[in-house]
Amino acid sequence: MLEPGRCAGDAPTPPHQSPPIDTVHAIAMCSPAERMGWILLDANLPANMRWIPRGMEVKHLTKAQGLLKAVATPELPPASTAAGYALPARINVSDAAGMEVFQARTARWASPRKD
Repeated sequence: MLEPGRCAGDAPTPPHQSPPIDTVHAIAMCSPAERMGWILLDANLPANMRWIPRGMEVKHLTKAQGLLKAVATPELPPASTAAGYALPARINVSDAAGMEVFQARTARWASPRKD
């Protein structure tokens, strides 16, 4: 689901889960978190702006199993500016019961396009 200031989607469970506790590996949750952040910015950043990744911080909160859902929201609204600026986003990943299992914060830099 994509709407202004929010992107949500299923975070498919990898074909194999981490033994021996049968859970989704923490690093495997980075991919859907990053993907939701990309979609969020691509859909909400003004057309005259572009972005580049700068980093990602993650927190594995608890055991994750089954179908996961990732929700991305920007920390500030994307804007058209004459100068570059930091544009971080928060991504929360929850399990089917709605329990938050993983958090990520992506650091991105937005700047005017150089066409």
